Amino acid sequence: MTANTRTDDRDAEKYFTASQWQLVWTRFKRNRPAFIGGCVLLFFVLLSLFAEFVAPYSGLSGEKDTKYLAGPPQIPMFCDDAGCSWRPFIHEATHRYDVIAKSFEYKVKERKGEPVRQYLHFFVEGGDYRLFGLIPANIHLFGLEKPRDKIHVFGTDQSGL
Repeated sequence: MTANTRTDDRDAEKYFTASQWQLVWTRFKRNRPAFIGGCVLLFFVLLSLFAEFVAPYSGLSGEKDTKYLAGPPQIPMFCDDAGCSWRPFIHEATHRYDVIAKSFEYKVKERKGEPVRQYLHFFVEGGDYRLFGLIPANIHLFGLEKPRDKIHVFGTDQSGL
């Protein structure tokens, strides 16, 4: 018997003595699309467990942003017409309701001809929540400097949420 035959025998023995879960896990690891899909699913499950921490503010009606009704998404950026920054920021915006077009018009606030930036900060204090329904906390993953200012990564609806 050669060394290769012994290793083949050991591999065959591992296969025949493996539990059902070991067999499933082996096939799962070999199927690349299934493995990637499982990792994405695991990411979303973990994200949902820490949703209060990840969200910059709670979605309760008491925290409506009445200054930003039906607003477009505020995408964090690093560069604009005024230059680039190492810290991500959004532009401060003002809005007015156009009666003829029946829609809100948003304009970027300017100071001295340059857009007003609001810088994103990480691990900021915000609204109170209970992590896993047990641990009281008020730290959020990201947010703006002043707790009353809000960032709307996905925009807002007519009610300001």
